[in-house]
Amino acid sequence: MADKEKNNGLSFLNEMYDKAAEKIKDISSVYQWKELLDSFADLYNYSFKNNILIREQCPKASFLTNYEDWQNVYGGQVARGSKAVSLYVYCVNKITTEQAVLDKDYTVFVNEKGMPLTIEKENKRGYYNIGKVFDISQVIHPNISAVEEKSIKADLDILSSAVNKLLGDNSMSKIISEGNTDLTDITQTLLNNYLEKIDDKPIRSDFARCSVNYVISKALDLPFNGDLTAMSTDFNKFDTLSYAKFVKSKTNYILKKIDNEINISENKVKDYDEIVATGKFNIQQLYQIKTAFENGISAQDIAVFAKPQYDAGAMIGAIAALNEGITRRQLKTFLGSFSGEQMQEIIKAYKNPKTTPYQLATIKNPDLTSREMEQINRAIDLGATPKEIQILVSASFDWTKMFEIVNAIEDRLSLDEIKFVANNDFNAAQMCQLRLGFSESKLSMDEVKLYAYPDIDNFTMVRHRETIKKLKEQGVKEIKSNSLNFLVENAKQVLAGEQKKPEQLSI
Repeated sequence: MADKEKNNGLSFLNEMYDKAAEKIKDISSVYQWKELLDSFADLYNYSFKNNILIREQCPKASFLTNYEDWQNVYGGQVARGSKAVSLYVYCVNKITTEQAVLDKDYTVFVNEKGMPLTIEKENKRGYYNIGKVFDISQVIHPNISAVEEKSIKADLDILSSAVNKLLGDNSMSKIISEGNTDLTDITQTLLNNYLEKIDDKPIRSDFARCSVNYVISKALDLPFNGDLTAMSTDFNKFDTLSYAKFVKSKTNYILKKIDNEINISENKVKDYDEIVATGKFNIQQLYQIKTAFENGISAQDIAVFAKPQYDAGAMIGAIAALNEGITRRQLKTFLGSFSGEQMQEIIKAYKNPKTTPYQLATIKNPDLTSREMEQINRAIDLGATPKEIQILVSASFDWTKMFEIVNAIEDRLSLDEIKFVANNDFNAAQMCQLRLGFSESKLSMDEVKLYAYPDIDNFTMVRHRETIKKLKEQGVKEIKSNSLNFLVENAKQVLAGEQKKPEQLSI
């Protein structure tokens, strides 16, 4: 049954790809061609088929990954109701079999019992399956810094160095010696030089060369020096699908090599003196980096946060996270988007065994203050349900109001009662009186509503709450009123014995 469903799914993907490929064949303008090239630049790490499938299902897609990685790596929550993007995933099955041991004459070796000697041999079988991914546009509060860590974009000096290594010669120093010191121009010149050197499959035309250059420039966030629209191209005279595959294969090859060089350069392990020598860090940043080395944090871990874009506060938070056992992978999901105080609360959430992926995604929201995050951590400690957490963060409550909502969760109020307390029309002191009406005075929803008015100050709320509680203690079974003042006056008379106690006090 599972194989049948898989085959049906693959057939559906194949049909979708065939339809998308026909659309590429029908491209008739430079504008349509440029739209295709834009997707090649944004999705350079995908195969041609998957690139086309993603473009067909989510035309504006720019960064995709699976549901689990959005939660655990990139600090976001996929929005409810989002439709996954389907694509091909190559899988490998490992099958272990026993094989007889043969000598050079292909005779089977046997042991002393006459049984054939065998060895285990592992065979691998590859096949395609269906993968499901979501675009960043479908995710709530993604960690942009963690996403950018996966981007091919880099500082121009690192980028120029990476492209220079791709050339395999000393082109950069030659260009600089000729008087050009603009790194943007240098990098673009290096790319043009590299394109000239491609001779395994010569680029078929100026238009194809220009297309490759456009994709690479856009992916690397460099200015494009060519002009696609200026090229007189009759799309009816050539196979656009073949050209598209050619441009995609060339750009993927070049961009992946550049990406690899960038990763090597950015993650190169440096000692403290090498970091100082770069001249890219201020004194506060250098102090934190030195502290990290002195505290025995590994150079690989330090390489995660020892970057000029992270201020000293972020570095302090990163050091604290690593000292608390947070992994490099986890640290990358929130480094750079949060203050040191916020990072401390995120670390608490990571270390709390009660924290679920949904709760972790909720707390990793840069719009929350550290004190608001603290209240979410309190709720997690109390074993709050997903619906209770949702109420807590649903209306942009400040931390004082969140404190009262968490108190309501701690008091074990019902979900309806918590929702009633969590009303932004009331201030925190008023919310406290609503909560105490349920938890301390044991009032019903209708009885709490008698004094639940935002224009009544919390001191008056206290008096009304205590009056209603005393009336109930005196045996009044049902209390109704359209006027709190009348209610209080009648209550005073009843409590003072000046008026006969009614079964129902209704004004």
